[in-house]
Amino acid sequence: AIIAAPREVFLRTGTTQADAETFINYPRSLNTVKIAVFLKETEKGLVSVSLRSKGTEHDVAQVAAAFGGGGHRNAAGCKLRDTGIDEVREKLLTELLPMVTR
Repeated sequence: AIIAAPREVFLRTGTTQADAETFINYPRSLNTVKIAVFLKETEKGLVSVSLRSKGTEHDVAQVAAAFGGGGHRNAAGCKLRDTGIDEVREKLLTELLPMVTR
């Protein structure tokens, strides 16, 4: 599951970056979700990516590392500059889909 919060949402709603720290837990709470991704546009052109997985089947640290980030098997992240949420989503799907369709 991928959820996203563009910068405009933060500006319109008055939501802070700190408020959004727990958003990744919403898709993780669903039994059928094996990998949860939260994309957060923290400033124009900067997208923060949080990746979480359940169990030992999927290593999200490998995905984060492919984008210059890090973490461990079940919790990882990265930041991508000079891009937008839609572009990041497409790049992540390219990495994630083979993992979940094996």
